[in-house]
Amino acid sequence: MRTTRTKRQQHGYTVVELLISTVIVSILGATAIPQFSGVHDDAKRSGAAGVAAALGSASSTNVVLRAAGKSGTTAIINCADAAGLLMSGALNGYQITPKIVAPGETTTCTVDHALPGNGTAATFVVHGIS
Repeated sequence: MRTTRTKRQQHGYTVVELLISTVIVSILGATAIPQFSGVHDDAKRSGAAGVAAALGSASSTNVVLRAAGKSGTTAIINCADAAGLLMSGALNGYQITPKIVAPGETTTCTVDHALPGNGTAATFVVHGIS
């Protein structure tokens, strides 16, 4: 009588396959993580640049409207006063560096993310109005 051996089915992965997979994933992670670490600062920089552009535009509009005698304009004697030119909550997560600006003069102000990073600040021009 002849006995036939049945092929044993393999269940799961071998240790070698698991080690190779782990090494490949580790290498990919080691090369990808440094690429994405700078993305966070880039996002902060872009956000601050957008807020700075909005503040500069609002300051220009404010001075033109004030000169035309329109009501509802805002007096600007400090860079931080420019925050009142934007909608409530527009500056959440951002800080304007305080700096005095004389009426009738312009000055360059700085806005940065509340959690500053490497070069994440942006500048804007504000017009002083009493």
